[in-house]
Amino acid sequence: MRADWPGESVSRIPNWLYTDPEVYAREQARIFGGRSWCYVGLGVEVPGPGDFKRSFVGERPVILVRDDAGALRVLENRCAHRGLQLCLRPHGRVRELVCPYHQWTYDLTGRLVGVPFRRGVKGQGGMPPEFQLEAHALGSLAVAERHGVVFASFDAGTEPLADYLGPASASRCTARSSSRSGPGASGASTFTAATQSRVWP
Repeated sequence: MRADWPGESVSRIPNWLYTDPEVYAREQARIFGGRSWCYVGLGVEVPGPGDFKRSFVGERPVILVRDDAGALRVLENRCAHRGLQLCLRPHGRVRELVCPYHQWTYDLTGRLVGVPFRRGVKGQGGMPPEFQLEAHALGSLAVAERHGVVFASFDAGTEPLADYLGPASASRCTARSSSRSGPGASGASTFTAATQSRVWP
């Protein structure tokens, strides 16, 4: 049960704060759904076109995938039709994303490219005449990569990742990156606890 904050001090956090559903919902909306960059994976986990990895931003399932042009994409792992998760395996390689429910098919950029029985069967059923494939793409997140670490944001207006992490994190990442040598050094993760010291508004 929620209680009042104990006194005027903010140095002691009451236990109810950790389980309050209203606070939790606000955290999901403002931190994970707002103007923040969230870790979703490593670039080396999806090395080639069609390689994907399931991940989460807060509670929301997403897909980290490399498209046919080699670009990293982070797409919502929810079909635009009935909301079923497209990718059920933790990782793999695909040529396209197909919903297991009604087989709506998306390319690796998230565009809807196929709907079975779109025109119906023998004049029965099908999608309405005004249905447009381009209006039913998967939700696409903003993506940024730093030293092989991939971040995503639901808010396209989020500040650039370098500004978000701040100059201290940038200098630490640069120092650590320059100190590495040998095979695979460029793909090594330089994401440290220091980069998580952001206070969200």
